[in-house]
Amino acid sequence: MRVLITLSVAMAMVLATAAPITAQDRLLDRGTANAGVVADIINFSGNGLFDASTGSDDSIRVRRAAQIALPLNTTIHFGNRVTVDATLFYSSGVVEYADLADGLNRTRRAHLQGVSDARVRATWRLAGDNLLVTLGANAPAGPTLLSGEEQRALRVLAAPALAMHAPAVGAGPSGTAGIVAARTFGATAAAVGLSFELRGQFQPINFAAAGLTDLDYRPGNATRLSAGLERLVGQGQLTLAVSAEVYSQDELLDPSGGAALGTAQLGPVIGADLAWQLPVAGLREFTVFASERYRAPLDRNGVSLEGSAAHYLSSGVRARYATSDVGEIFGTLEARHHTGLGFAPGVATARSTSGSVTLGVSRNIREYAIQPFVKAQIGRLTTMGPARTMTGFGGGIVLVRRF
Repeated sequence: MRVLITLSVAMAMVLATAAPITAQDRLLDRGTANAGVVADIINFSGNGLFDASTGSDDSIRVRRAAQIALPLNTTIHFGNRVTVDATLFYSSGVVEYADLADGLNRTRRAHLQGVSDARVRATWRLAGDNLLVTLGANAPAGPTLLSGEEQRALRVLAAPALAMHAPAVGAGPSGTAGIVAARTFGATAAAVGLSFELRGQFQPINFAAAGLTDLDYRPGNATRLSAGLERLVGQGQLTLAVSAEVYSQDELLDPSGGAALGTAQLGPVIGADLAWQLPVAGLREFTVFASERYRAPLDRNGVSLEGSAAHYLSSGVRARYATSDVGEIFGTLEARHHTGLGFAPGVATARSTSGSVTLGVSRNIREYAIQPFVKAQIGRLTTMGPARTMTGFGGGIVLVRRF
């Protein structure tokens, strides 16, 4: 049953993103509240990295990106059957450019800041943990009318290769409904899930990743299908999950007047995740993980856009070491490779290979837990011309309150 609970809840997480929920949380606490501060700074070598959003020539380069985010999350359990959680955060980011026009080396900056939309999700457990039903809503609170400067900043701050906290921009009203069914077969648990998302009028991060933030649009809806297997292997635990996300057609609009300019359709996103938790003497957890995301080509006005398909691959290990009954050290070592999108050279669509290491400590003090951490990363990114080295540093602190 422990395996079944873990897998069915994990599947619900795939269908509607929110904070983790575990059976142990339901038994020990009525809820939790998390607040934190997370900061990141990324530097590029040389004169910086070319980004097509700054103009058609190569005279303006992205040299540095920095962001601070303040995430808030709360989870409340109503008995053993219903869980409600909500997420909101504030972020402030800046992108620094080197302007090399006329042989000079001037500095330009683009800023993006604001409060995110509020995301709320409710989960009902039916038939034990064999059947879960989720309903989620995205309440508009974040900015949606972005200036040209803010759009350029978004393209960098939301770039998958930089692995920064998502910028706080609005996505408009949307709702999600999903269902997850799970069952055990001896030492194996299996789960399948299906959800539908009715999306609002603005989804800037999706198009930032596709290099299309110069257009406004009314997005279509999204359907997600997931399946997973989990099995006890000796004293270890092996988990495999696959997913597919399919989008309906979007309507492209002229941002200045709202006139229809055509249609676009994001290609399906196919994903696979593998995690193998192994027993290691002296460690509370040691897990090897890998994931692959394939983004199928983007369709513009019925024609597949060349260079708009991409693979996002990551793998690594994470571990936890107990220093006492109330404290532990945790860490993650991760390697990432993105094939990039060739049709719109920029940081958001760059080809990249990078690695990162995260180290932190956790300490329980009565009903509180405090978790400071630091992060470092290094990699190579290519947009147009020579590759540039990326170096990044970050860190933060999270305060958890159990009630």
